[in-house]
Amino acid sequence: MKLIDLERRLAHIEATRSVSAPTRILMDRALGDPAGDIEAADALANWRQWVEQGRATVRHSVLCLSRPAMTAGEWVAAHVTAE
Repeated sequence: MKLIDLERRLAHIEATRSVSAPTRILMDRALGDPAGDIEAADALANWRQWVEQGRATVRHSVLCLSRPAMTAGEWVAAHVTAE
């Protein structure tokens, strides 16, 4: 296979692959607070940058936002109550 053939195949694959702006948003936390609303608005406005940074993914025109995994100490502080 020649280089020109590979370039044509690549061009065809890239032409058929469409990534459009997301129309919905999914977050792993509630949007009830103003900080969450601001974060969601920023994510929708700059969704390509968020995806490149690994802070979000786009699946079937849904922008999925998730927080980084909690450390053990953060999880204990958030979920364990003193009796």
